[in-house]
Amino acid sequence: MSIHVSTIIKGKKGHADTLKPFLFHLVNDSRIEKACLRFDLYQSLNNENVFIIQEEWLEHSWYDFHIQQQHVNDFVRASEDFLENEMEFYLYEKIA
Repeated sequence: MSIHVSTIIKGKKGHADTLKPFLFHLVNDSRIEKACLRFDLYQSLNNENVFIIQEEWLEHSWYDFHIQQQHVNDFVRASEDFLENEMEFYLYEKIA
């Protein structure tokens, strides 16, 4: 059964344009992973500094594999100075 993940990323005020290249790199590298079914990036219309990533992975184990990849670690390190707080992660499965 596939696993869905929502990640909420809140950048510091005025850093949306700084974060976008890091986010685009993360999206592009993640989408080519073998078990990635969906990896979409959204930007809030109410607050330009808020981004949401919607992911779907073939199985939970593939998501675990994904978060250990170099491009994910690179994103975390590169973006940490520009984030308002820690990223929020929600893992879920479709039930209906």
